[in-house]
Amino acid sequence: MSIIGADIGRNTALAVIEIDGNLDITNIDTYFLDMNTIYGSDIRKKEELYKLTYNIVYDREPIAVGLESPFMSRFPKAYGLLSEFISTMELAIYKAEPSVVQYRVSPKEGKSIVNAASDAKEDMYRALLDIEELEPFIHIDMNEHEIDSIAIAYWVLQRYRREPGLFLIDRYR
Repeated sequence: MSIIGADIGRNTALAVIEIDGNLDITNIDTYFLDMNTIYGSDIRKKEELYKLTYNIVYDREPIAVGLESPFMSRFPKAYGLLSEFISTMELAIYKAEPSVVQYRVSPKEGKSIVNAASDAKEDMYRALLDIEELEPFIHIDMNEHEIDSIAIAYWVLQRYRREPGLFLIDRYR
């Protein structure tokens, strides 16, 4: 079984946390899409994002996906594009696995679930390393988006651990 977490933006990462029937982590893989290397319009970028998301969801058959929700920051213009990217991913997820549960996770929730001091890469990296079950899967060469996507997926996993009834309902949809 797997849970997917996504950090969405001009650089997008997806983390796949593999779990066993006891909700213990058995593996974590990350996938990264640098949209700055995709030439053309935002439509072309969304097409590549759709393909990546669809393929991962189709191959990994997750029980749930957590997407970092867009937020209004000091770059209000980016909010619109982030909303388009998340809609693209939601459509790809639905087309690949129509019954999968999708959660929107605020950036603050993603950071707080791992007890990070801030959203700086170093703080997030250290916070993930401090979680014993995550530590074997965290690598020094991971970028900030991969780190954040793991935190988002971990948020979904912790939700199921706190409320096992949700896990059973979602798992057998």
